[in-house]
Amino acid sequence: MEDFKSDMNNERNELFIRLLAEYERKLTRYVMALVPRIADAEDILQESKLVMWREFPKFEEDSNFNAWARKVIFYRILNYRKVKKKDSERYVFSDAFFEVLGEEYESGEERREKQFEQLQKCIGNLQPEHKTMIMLRYHEGEPIEGMADTIGRTVAACYKTLSRIRLNLRKCLQKSGAGV
Repeated sequence: MEDFKSDMNNERNELFIRLLAEYERKLTRYVMALVPRIADAEDILQESKLVMWREFPKFEEDSNFNAWARKVIFYRILNYRKVKKKDSERYVFSDAFFEVLGEEYESGEERREKQFEQLQKCIGNLQPEHKTMIMLRYHEGEPIEGMADTIGRTVAACYKTLSRIRLNLRKCLQKSGAGV
């Protein structure tokens, strides 16, 4: 009997890990859309994962993990806002506003996911040097000056080339119907 319980727990743990891995990127984007500071968003996401882990035995397997996880995250965000509101007068939006914002985010998620996938395809079609520039600038957050040093171009040339790359990516997205 003890082995059976252990097997059930292992299966349940594996299910949690699989579902979390499947939805982690979406959940991260959700938090980032609702929390202004990246460090705070990362903290909220970590706390939320712990809460999800503790509450996972209550999760019903045939229900929507993404929706369940977002609800956990949303309540962590509300808690974060209460703490921040005590610390600062800058948090002027109501919890109801954040509920509407969260709902609005969810309604556009599928469209954004398609846009992201298409953007990845468009980036994949770029010349190798242009892919490098995009990765340096937007994935690694490299300042233009650092990028210019890395690829051996002038700062002005980097600005001009990045501008053309962004324009080409926008055209690629529009041509695909993903839009921007």
